[in-house]
Amino acid sequence: MHNLAAVGYSLDPQESVRIHYLRQVGYSAMPRYHSHVSYEIFYVQDGGRTYFINGTAVHAGKGDLVFICPTDLHRTVSTDELRCERILINFTEEFIRQGGGLMFPLQELGRDPLYRLPPEDQTAVEECLQNLLTELQHQEAGYIEYSRCLLTGLLIRLYRLRRREQGQPAVPTTTMHPMEYKITEIARYINEHYAEPLTLQDMAELFYISPSYLCRIFPRITGFHFREYLQTIRLRAARQLLRDSTLSVALIAERIGYAHTANFSMTFKKLTGHTPSQYRVMNRQKRSVQ
Repeated sequence: MHNLAAVGYSLDPQESVRIHYLRQVGYSAMPRYHSHVSYEIFYVQDGGRTYFINGTAVHAGKGDLVFICPTDLHRTVSTDELRCERILINFTEEFIRQGGGLMFPLQELGRDPLYRLPPEDQTAVEECLQNLLTELQHQEAGYIEYSRCLLTGLLIRLYRLRRREQGQPAVPTTTMHPMEYKITEIARYINEHYAEPLTLQDMAELFYISPSYLCRIFPRITGFHFREYLQTIRLRAARQLLRDSTLSVALIAERIGYAHTANFSMTFKKLTGHTPSQYRVMNRQKRSVQ
């Protein structure tokens, strides 16, 4: 990979808003899925990039925008064009609320993460992003308030675009390789059936793929080995149940597909650094402070 240009700025050390511009050529791929506590906006000015969001492939080309919600598992890889010029924004919901908030939940913008912007919206969005880059770079008087106004205006534009599209046929997406479709289907099935005793052999039989081929191709496309992906999806569900419910650890383990509570607790601590009970107490303490 040859990076031609890269620049980024943050609003504050906590990165309540961060914007990053990058122009690159050559193949590149994130090695693993990851998620943020913040929202993410990815706008493609030229070239293209493929997103895998919760196991689903999304191809973003010139003039497209991708909206990622907190906790969404995602990674990106190069498209066949092997070049991408993009602007990336990460921001917290708290930053938007400080300006009065919005009339709609931000999560709604991520239900369908890909925005294929009409030409007039592309021009307006690019102008907005360039202004935001300038504000965070120079930080002149009032830059925090103006940055919030710019970002809020962008979010409202996306919301209006989705409202206009309701009831209209979807725009065809960029063609994917047939195996990418197949792996996307498998990942989506895991997301919906993670509580069941799934195995790679089961998936291979269900989707008519050789187990050995599925074992090779699944990590190449998703960045996870099959078992790692299943664990990640199960533990994401476990974290939510530990935060938002009073279910016992044993019942949570059963609900997310673990036959033995001890195995669940050991895996949870290995991947998060905390036992399920510790994680629950920590999150309760955070909520009591807020």
